[in-house]
Amino acid sequence: MDRTIGKYRGKRLDGKGWIYGYYVAGVFDGSSRVLKHGIQRKGCYPIEVDPQRTGQHTGLKDKNGKDIYEGDLCKFIDHPTGVDSCTANVIFSEGNFVDSVMGWTINNYGSEWTEIITPELLTDKQ
Repeated sequence: MDRTIGKYRGKRLDGKGWIYGYYVAGVFDGSSRVLKHGIQRKGCYPIEVDPQRTGQHTGLKDKNGKDIYEGDLCKFIDHPTGVDSCTANVIFSEGNFVDSVMGWTINNYGSEWTEIITPELLTDKQ
């Protein structure tokens, strides 16, 4: 999987919440930024983000229709192996998005069995 292409989410360093767009690292002054498409004349502008709180969109949604990003804390309600439930972070490992507890690829769970439970993200709009 190419980690340079795709939608990202990053926690803004200016305290204004989360930003969604494309990720750029070290291009401007060594800092990490997310490029947000907006109403500026040139079409996009960089917002500085915390690189430790920046994650790529997995291409999946949870059971409530919310986009799942790397770093999200999710409740996996039913695992393919019959385990009742597991709460884990979504991480990127060996070319796949997996849960941080069992190491299973998250798209194996299915969106109807996955729910984002990261408290600070539940009220943020995407």
